[in-house]
Order: sequence, then structure tokens, then C-alpha cells
Amino acid sequence: MLLVGREPIFPRKVHVAKWLWIALAGNLLLATLLQPASRLTAPSATDLPLSIYRLLGWVIAFLLLLLVYTRAREEEATEVFVSLIARVCWITVGMVWLLLPIIPSQVYGYSDEGAGGYARLGGQFAVPANLATCAAVCFFHALLYLRGPRKWAACSIAVVTLAMTYARAEQILFLLALLAYMAFLSRKPALQWTSAISVLFLGGKQFSSRTGFSRTSHEGKVQM
Repeated sequence: MLLVGREPIFPRKVHVAKWLWIALAGNLLLATLLQPASRLTAPSATDLPLSIYRLLGWVIAFLLLLLVYTRAREEEATEVFVSLIARVCWITVGMVWLLLPIIPSQVYGYSDEGAGGYARLGGQFAVPANLATCAAVCFFHALLYLRGPRKWAACSIAVVTLAMTYARAEQILFLLALLAYMAFLSRKPALQWTSAISVLFLGGKQFSSRTGFSRTSHEGKVQM
């Protein structure tokens, strides 16, 4: 429809520096060429071509996002992107919780990341690190854009989802972002208390998961 239409595909010009395109393409290609072997499936000769094919899919997705951005009015483009990113993240989190009672072994289990010998939310259906990132985005979207009981319910779901992924790097970044929000942006006591409780909850999860994993690893070494 866009190709046969008389209107230009990108109604508004968007300038992106060439060095940014080159750095992004180099990063994606390097990550594709140096990707680690899967721990759950046997290596195959089609792994690299399949990864490059998926990489082209991300290029098409980026062009579609650019199309949405250029077709929105300039003063509304930022809000459109925020809404789009939030919806994608909420759909991902919602699908995980919806499928958890249906296929629990796929949604809450071992992933291909190899980051510990325990089950994590996301499993094979959604990479726990990606799910943790989506949950963090959902939390701040609910905190800044929602109102009333919907805000607290959505923030609770996001925090529980983030905690159950056991994605330490994403949880630490979330805690730092939340502390920065509490220190510089939040002026309401209710939001400050909510943020403080979230920091304590995820900080406790970090400590308990780390000590538990260390104890499990130590016991495994002693048995060997």
C-alpha cells in the first residue's frame, strides 16, 4: 500500500548522522558473527544465516518505527514513541503471565542464557534479560503516566516480574534509575515510599539470589 501510493513513504525528513548508522550496523554484525553456541540445541550450519536473516528483520522493524515517527506530527512524535514502546513491553509482560499456567515449563524455566542453574521467569518463551528490561519500562510508564489504583497495580506487576527474572544486571540498572528518580524528580511522598519499597524488595532479591546461588555452587563443588 505504501509503495503504490502517491504519497512519499517518509513524509517528514529525519536526519540521522552516518556515523551512528555505521556504529549500529557494526555492533549488530559483530554480535551476530561472535554469537555463542546454543546450550540447548545442537550447532548447525544454518545458525549464522538464520541470525543474519533475523538481523534484517530488525532493520525492517526499525524502518517501520521510523515510518510511524515521520507520519506523526512533530509535537506529538515523542508521545507516540513512548506509547508504542510501553505497549510492546506491556504486551510482552502480559503474554508471559497469561501463558504461565498454560505452559509453565516454557515460561518459567531454564533459558539459553546459561546464567545460573535455577529456573527464571521468561524461560524459553521470553529471554529473562529482555523480560526484565520490559518490566522496568512498564514500571516507569505506570509510575509516570497512569493514575489511581491502576498505577499501583501496574507497578506491583512490573516489580514482581522484574524480581522473578533474576536478571541481576537489569535489576541493578533499574535500582539505580529508581534511586535517581527518587533523588531528582519525585516530590510526592507516596511515590518516594513506593520507590523505596521497590528498591528494598529488589535489593533483597538480589542478595538472596546471589547468596543462594553461591551456596548451591559451593555444595556442588563439595559433592564433586
